[in-house]
Amino acid sequence: MMILGNRRMMKAIILGVLCLGQAMVKRKGTVNAPGIQKTPDPPPPTPDKWSLQGPVESIQGTYKMETVRIDDHPPTLASVWELGGGDFSIVAWPPKHFFCSVHVLFIDSKYKGRGNFHVVPDMVKSPTVKFYPPIGKVEISLDGSTYETLYNLRSSIHFKKLPSSEYAVELSTQHLDKQKEFEGEANQMQTIKMKLDSRMALVLTNSRYCFAHIIKTQRNADYSQLFDRATHDGDLPKDILYRYEDPRAMKLFFIPQVTAPSTKSVDLLPILLNPEFYPPAQMRQKPSCNGFRSASRNPLKRAIGVISVDSWLGGMKNMRGMESREEQFYIDVGKECSWIRIWISNQGNKMQNYDTAFKPEEAIDIFFDQQFVVGPDSDEARPLSGNSTQINRISIRRHWDGSSTPKSNTEKRIVQMSYGRAAGPALTYIEYFHMPSFLQADFQVNLIKAPKCEANLVTSGDTIRTQSANRPRVNSLLFKTCERSLLKNTNDDALKPSDLEDLKKADQSVQ
Repeated sequence: MMILGNRRMMKAIILGVLCLGQAMVKRKGTVNAPGIQKTPDPPPPTPDKWSLQGPVESIQGTYKMETVRIDDHPPTLASVWELGGGDFSIVAWPPKHFFCSVHVLFIDSKYKGRGNFHVVPDMVKSPTVKFYPPIGKVEISLDGSTYETLYNLRSSIHFKKLPSSEYAVELSTQHLDKQKEFEGEANQMQTIKMKLDSRMALVLTNSRYCFAHIIKTQRNADYSQLFDRATHDGDLPKDILYRYEDPRAMKLFFIPQVTAPSTKSVDLLPILLNPEFYPPAQMRQKPSCNGFRSASRNPLKRAIGVISVDSWLGGMKNMRGMESREEQFYIDVGKECSWIRIWISNQGNKMQNYDTAFKPEEAIDIFFDQQFVVGPDSDEARPLSGNSTQINRISIRRHWDGSSTPKSNTEKRIVQMSYGRAAGPALTYIEYFHMPSFLQADFQVNLIKAPKCEANLVTSGDTIRTQSANRPRVNSLLFKTCERSLLKNTNDDALKPSDLEDLKKADQSVQ
């Protein structure tokens, strides 16, 4: 998506300049001599209509901006972000989107009007970063005219705040893939400095499914959405993400891509089959499951070195007549965790009947060390942004597609998984899954954790505390009881020291 198009668009852009001038005159005001009637201020500019009937190739004229939350509205197409006073990053997510390209113009903050956004030609003279994640290419310019081509193989570009008024970004001078790194080629880095004080980021993408956003050191749940639904000309995509038993839909520009019905067939955790349990008398545990570890010296009670399972019985509160409600729960993760399995099933399905009750389409598997997640709807391994030292909160939230009753809507049940750091930026990394098992009014959540994993389900959320100044919303989910189990199961396929010696001997014989 571009700001300036062909010659035919210049009229609209010039009108945008005139509108901006009117708005500036109105804010500045006039001083009138005694006895002279004050000239009325010109009316505010009227936002132009826009359409999603075809690809959005450019922006022009005047737009009505809407401030939204990132967990309700994944940023797409065009958005405006405040940079704050510290470090920030440009993030293109999800990286599996092979056609995603992101253009970020660091425009002057004066261009942000009160509720309206005016496109003017001078915006293209701003410092600009063009990011093409699928090929790792970055084009960067200090003035929007001359671009330097560099490379970045991550899904984000980090800007570090310097003691001066500048920001520094470090990029590679060559496209260095994993094969070249393995062959020992050095990665030559180059540092670019940009003056970005009193500027904000205009983020443009070429796809409704490319969730490009800005991550800051401060909390950043809110941003400005450039395409407001009220000024859309024509039919928008059907409302898809409704809250459970709530007639109001989340206003999105896209329909989440999920696989329905589920095609998941591979179980990546066969270690859980035929579960064997430590006797409850040896555990000496209370049924309470909250907390990473107990202070007890009993290693069984602390669940150190063994697979542990917290089985929570969940249900719905009586929310009749209550608005602004949510249906979600959180999982907090400590610094040490290899993997977790979130098994959501029918009431009563626990580890004791795992072999007969477990279905792959009822589980979300998160592998922190390998940095990927496998949802309940397919065998696709989706990239995970970071390991357990960088992710300390996971949100699981359920929606339905607006059928006459959500309880009859089994094929299009959608679960939203968001994750990130709870104490910093909002949970900006979002995935959508098809998960009918998270449908019933009463359900069982089994949080299965790797040995030494520090993770627990947060049950104290009577309200959903957002990462912004918005009023918290009531959480409709209620967790009642919990049982903790410790498994004797171990990974018999793990390599032993003797196995490694045999491998070395075999390798030497081949040479």
